[in-house]
Amino acid sequence: MLRATRSKVILSTVLFALALLVISTFSSSQLEPDEKPKYKKPISTSGSLFLKAPPLSRRVPPVPSLALKDPTGQFTRLPFEKKHYTLWTQPKISFVIEEVLGKEEGWAIVKDPAKADLLWARHEDDVPWDLFNGRTQWVNRILNETVITTKGSLAERLAEYKETHPESIIRTPLTHFLYTQEQCQDFQKLLYSQPPSSLWIIKATHLSRGRGASVHTAEELLKDQTVLDCDNLDSSIVSGQAAEGRIVQEYISDPLLIDGGYKSELRWYWLVVTDPWMVLLYPNATVRKTSEKYSLEDLKNIQIHLANTYIQKKQNSAVDLATLKWSLDMLEEDLVVRGLTTPGWIYRELYPRIIRYLYEALMATREYIPVKEGTFVLFGADILLDSKLNMYLLEVQTNPGMSTEGVKQWIIPPLLRQTAAFLLELRDRKQIGARLCTSDLQQLGLFLMIYNEADALCSGV
Repeated sequence: MLRATRSKVILSTVLFALALLVISTFSSSQLEPDEKPKYKKPISTSGSLFLKAPPLSRRVPPVPSLALKDPTGQFTRLPFEKKHYTLWTQPKISFVIEEVLGKEEGWAIVKDPAKADLLWARHEDDVPWDLFNGRTQWVNRILNETVITTKGSLAERLAEYKETHPESIIRTPLTHFLYTQEQCQDFQKLLYSQPPSSLWIIKATHLSRGRGASVHTAEELLKDQTVLDCDNLDSSIVSGQAAEGRIVQEYISDPLLIDGGYKSELRWYWLVVTDPWMVLLYPNATVRKTSEKYSLEDLKNIQIHLANTYIQKKQNSAVDLATLKWSLDMLEEDLVVRGLTTPGWIYRELYPRIIRYLYEALMATREYIPVKEGTFVLFGADILLDSKLNMYLLEVQTNPGMSTEGVKQWIIPPLLRQTAAFLLELRDRKQIGARLCTSDLQQLGLFLMIYNEADALCSGV
């Protein structure tokens, strides 16, 4: 009788302990401010937490087709219990996000940056850092972002990365630097070994929208000293900063032509967060095409050679920009009809490669970007496809165009809404120490997580 009683007591004690364990485990996973967090921040940013590069076999879930309405459905509105959020934008500059979020239920525009949940500025120097609190706010600028958005710096960092990562697949045009007289003269010597008709494009490494770009033959560069004047390079090299000046790249002379002979390139939008490091791709890219048919007979007409919207409009103010934008579905349909690929190319080849390219771009530059809580950036990435559908990363944009003409009216507003929703969830989770694992995030919307440093701490959980 006594033994039976003792057995019952022991069994009851064990069951009670197990019940407490279950309750404790369940409670720690909830997003309640008063609960004890699963683990605390900050997450280390050391290389030991690097995850493997995204495989080219990665499968991407179906992306809703663009239609005459917002294709994101349930992600249009912010489904939070808190119904009031605030946005501050840099004064005297018009931002599309102000128009988008200003129409959203629960959002208000404020003039005091200290009272904003989300701050939006054009450049790092425009941020009121003295009023910024990274624990409670987000700002769309990361520190030293020119290391990735300056063409020359990005080319240098990627070259270094490829030397130490033989598995790298990223392609960029062959790049030479014209910052110093010695570099310029070395390039001139190289030109003597090139066919006179070989093509090169000169770019201002620190400018965007195609400004300062020109296409030349090797013969012209050697004969016309006003184009390649090694004595007057107008460059700036400051220690610890991305160099400003010019670069020259091998011109990809066989680009993918679409719609009966127009040069094209792809503009992707991707989100980078620094604490913890996260890289996310928005899957709805825009396909930009030139307004004049491609030809190598006219190298002086930059409108033929750059699909940039600014260039197209500057050269011809009457051009309808909406007609120069395609969706990815429109691109694939054109390629399939012409027999250049088969249905499913976007998911089978395009998405896995752009995911890997953006991962490598960040890994190549990450060590130069200081981590600061509350900082993120919405980058643009310009990708050129050649006639064989090989992919080249041309540049990373710090302020990608957010206009809403043509197909972009169904891309940009959802992109900005989903960015805000994701960041607010991330902030709330960080404040209470909740897990930041990709599998736990509920406001990813259409974003595809390329890299999440926090996932290195989530294995087996």
